[in-house]
Amino acid sequence: MEKGPKSAAYNRPLSDGSLHAGWIDTAAGDLLTGLSPELRETPYCLVTCIDSDTDVRALLAPDPLFRRFIEDCPTRRDGALISTAVALEMARTDEWFTGFEEVWLFSRPPAIEKPAALTIVPPVEYTTSLRTQIELWMERSGAALGIAGGLGTNYATLSANLCDAIVRWAQHQALPSAVRRFSALG
Repeated sequence: MEKGPKSAAYNRPLSDGSLHAGWIDTAAGDLLTGLSPELRETPYCLVTCIDSDTDVRALLAPDPLFRRFIEDCPTRRDGALISTAVALEMARTDEWFTGFEEVWLFSRPPAIEKPAALTIVPPVEYTTSLRTQIELWMERSGAALGIAGGLGTNYATLSANLCDAIVRWAQHQALPSAVRRFSALG
């Protein structure tokens, strides 16, 4: 996906369930904390990658902040399911979510696991195949929003409202960004 000020915004007619994806020149943790008011409806956070490491549970276990909650964290093959409140606390420390991580936010625990090959960590090109995989998995799992940092931060959502909130936040921060709104599957 193109990045930065030269990128064009793609605005196609949308229907419910359409994928809205984009890139912002910021860290994933900054986007997470910047969106905290909009995340009230997504109390579950599936952390699938930190510092390019997908063994998230082992990576987070030594962290005192995370250790307090690890007993309540269900064992998953696709990452660590923590509360969004804990993810926000971690993001505010500036020690976590600063590069090459991926988190997915849910209103209820994920219905299915995230496929290991499905990732939005930058740099990633939103090919038709990847868009289809993301959209189908988000619909089936109940994912509301994916945020992945690396070289800037990518996001993916099926919610026009969340996408608009992200764009407003990026504009308020005066950050270069690109938004792509893809038509529904089919």
